[in-house]
Amino acid sequence: MARHRSATVVDRSIRCLAWVCLLLVLWPNLAMSAVSSVGAGGTRVATALPAVPVVTNVAGTVGVRTANGASRDIVSSQVLHSGDLLMTGINSLAVVNYADAGRVRLGPATTTTASLSGGTLLFHVASGSLCVEGQRPAIKVESGSVSMVLAPDTVFNVLKAGKTTKLAVFRGQVTASVHGKNPRVLKFGDAAVSPNDDALGSVPIDTLMPGFAPLKCPDVTTIARAVPSPVPTPVVAEPAGGGGGGGGAGILGILLGLAALGALAGGHGGGGGGGGGPSVQPTFVPPPSPTPTPTPAPGSVVVTPSTLSFSDVGSGSAKTFTVSEANYTGSFTVDASSCTGGGTATVSPTSGSSSTTFTVTPQGAGSCTITVSGSPGQSAPVTVNVGPFGAVAPSSTVLNFGDVGAGAAQTFTVSESGYTGGFSIDASQCAGAATVSPQSGNAGTTFTVTPADDEPSPCNVVVTDDHGQSATIVVNVGPFGAPTAVPDNFFFIEGDPGQPFIVTETGYTGDLTVDQSDCAGTASVSPLSGPPGTSFIVTPVAAGPKCNIVVSDHLGQTVTIAVRVFASPVKMSVSTAALSFNGAADSPKTFTATSQADESDHDKLTATSSDSSIISVSPRTRNASGPVNFSVRPLKNGSAYVTVTDDAGGKAFVGVTVGPSSLGVSRHVMNRRKATNAPKARPSSSPLPKTKAKAPQPVERQPLQTVREGNVRPLGPPNGRATAPVLRPQPGILAVSMRNIVLKAASTPQTVSVSETNYNGRLQAVSSNAGVVAVAQSTELGPFITLTIQPRAAGIAQIIVTDDHGGSQTISVNVLAPPPLRLQPRPRPGGGPARPL
Repeated sequence: MARHRSATVVDRSIRCLAWVCLLLVLWPNLAMSAVSSVGAGGTRVATALPAVPVVTNVAGTVGVRTANGASRDIVSSQVLHSGDLLMTGINSLAVVNYADAGRVRLGPATTTTASLSGGTLLFHVASGSLCVEGQRPAIKVESGSVSMVLAPDTVFNVLKAGKTTKLAVFRGQVTASVHGKNPRVLKFGDAAVSPNDDALGSVPIDTLMPGFAPLKCPDVTTIARAVPSPVPTPVVAEPAGGGGGGGGAGILGILLGLAALGALAGGHGGGGGGGGGPSVQPTFVPPPSPTPTPTPAPGSVVVTPSTLSFSDVGSGSAKTFTVSEANYTGSFTVDASSCTGGGTATVSPTSGSSSTTFTVTPQGAGSCTITVSGSPGQSAPVTVNVGPFGAVAPSSTVLNFGDVGAGAAQTFTVSESGYTGGFSIDASQCAGAATVSPQSGNAGTTFTVTPADDEPSPCNVVVTDDHGQSATIVVNVGPFGAPTAVPDNFFFIEGDPGQPFIVTETGYTGDLTVDQSDCAGTASVSPLSGPPGTSFIVTPVAAGPKCNIVVSDHLGQTVTIAVRVFASPVKMSVSTAALSFNGAADSPKTFTATSQADESDHDKLTATSSDSSIISVSPRTRNASGPVNFSVRPLKNGSAYVTVTDDAGGKAFVGVTVGPSSLGVSRHVMNRRKATNAPKARPSSSPLPKTKAKAPQPVERQPLQTVREGNVRPLGPPNGRATAPVLRPQPGILAVSMRNIVLKAASTPQTVSVSETNYNGRLQAVSSNAGVVAVAQSTELGPFITLTIQPRAAGIAQIIVTDDHGGSQTISVNVLAPPPLRLQPRPRPGGGPARPL
């Protein structure tokens, strides 16, 4: 009896000690709920402290990895920080208590990250399961692309396996959305599955319960209210040996449980005291099979998939969905009015069973919802998204062609954002101007436009997609001008250097082709092809008749360049070298000119007057074989000359004097050594000397004598101071020492001599392109000057040299670009291989 009484006293002492320990453990947590602060007037006011989540190891192995990478195991409890990664092992459980917001239970093999922001605790589940018991919406869960927000007093479970998320609601309601779109409210007893992080589809809640069993949450009563089918009920086995007031082991269990409760401030606790036996865990024992009901209640309508997205329209882009509903074998009806009314999509058929495949055909860009109804009150939506589509965008909106044919073809591609269908090409407006191939294709197709020149352009090529959008490509072919050659006529003497010609053609950028077959053996051309602007060089080979070089483009247009090569310089002869008139009233006089060119096409003779106010000459031009007669009419007193040329380079001069002061007349005073160089006019008031008329005397014919430059020869009788008119020597032919020059840019200047015998007048040299070549002359007066030709830039130019009486010569200058600079490696000091630059 005394021993029993002593044991009772000890037992009571231990119990008192346990309660004291409980008070000591709970006191700091209770103190955290409020702290006193001094308010106005010195009054202490209670201030709430911010809540912090606490994680507790319920069973097995629980670990945490902080945001900075530190890892450790949780033996009992610890405060959870934002960014911590929680992990539970196999057959392990943990619980996170978040003040009065609720608690979250972590199932076996679960990995989740906890983040705390603005008073909201967010769990991002990587794998495993959670049981969320929330008193207020301060706890959120994310699983893959599915986000879940709970309403007050809500209990739900989440299971993440791969890319599949399963969700079941046992109390309250949860708002779930996928990728932040199309939020859906799941209420008490609802369940949904998101396969491959896609849209949520409804499923019966009882189909998900086996996956949630390892959580052992929520309690059986809560599950029974939400799940229509029976669930296992927990049966607690009696401890071995029975109770008895609690022994030391039981008291120790109480103390350990109280310590855990103190750390959690109301979290999960430990076991209570039996009479010295081990603590007992609840064991779920399946109840006996219930009596089956003859007519089970239908479930929810489930559509698979619940969202259809299209990037094209038409039957070729159609997609399908299926429908199911647990415990329902009736018909399903489809309402697609919101899709068909807006021209977005059609559905076929509009009714069917769970084995029916429903086909959705997109019609136009937009979004709509198809509603599928099953048993009374049950339905599910199918979201349809077509597009949106961007504008038809060809890679080029304008194609310009400077040539025709396949060699000048250009390409384009077409794109349209959000669209993967095909495009059709309408090139009917360009018939005869261009063709397009292929006539249809998709965004990866290259379309080829080949220009022609049968019809005028511009024209339009229209690209259209399969839902009515289009874009236009403008095609410009040409317009093309006629090819023109400068110069188009060449006269060579055997041994002359080659001379260039250039062919231009407005709007044409293709190649020109040279046909030199007609000049075979007479002249050659290089190169034989090139675009407009190419400098083609004609080089004489041997003397021969006139031949033609033909240059053609891809349009069939041609231009001809005439070439003649002579064995020696062509000469021109005239019947007289001088004509004289007493005055303007005299009748015209004639002379005959003959070209020694042996081709009839070079018998074109041209006569020009050096001063049209003194004399006129006709005809100016005459085409005829053999000699040509030209008539000279005096107009006023003075001196002038007639220049006769043919188109083979021949030239001759005829001096003309009108009146007493005519060209070349001077007075030679007998018995004087020096003759005057200019005529002396008789004063108008001086009377003419009176002479007696004499009978005409026979004139003795004298042989033709040569008059040298600078001298005069008397034509009258050598008696006394008699005077006689004489003709001054006529100017010679304007000549240059070089007619074709090839220089390099920035090279040493080239000098050219210019001469014209018996001519002391002005000579002038001008460059046709001062940017390519510049020219300077030593003096302006003949008969001899020196030209200095300075190359400036690559190109072709002409130097035109003229005198003051119609003579001219052309010097062709071709300036070549300098060769590219070649850098030599620098020698290495002291020998050895050179160092690269």
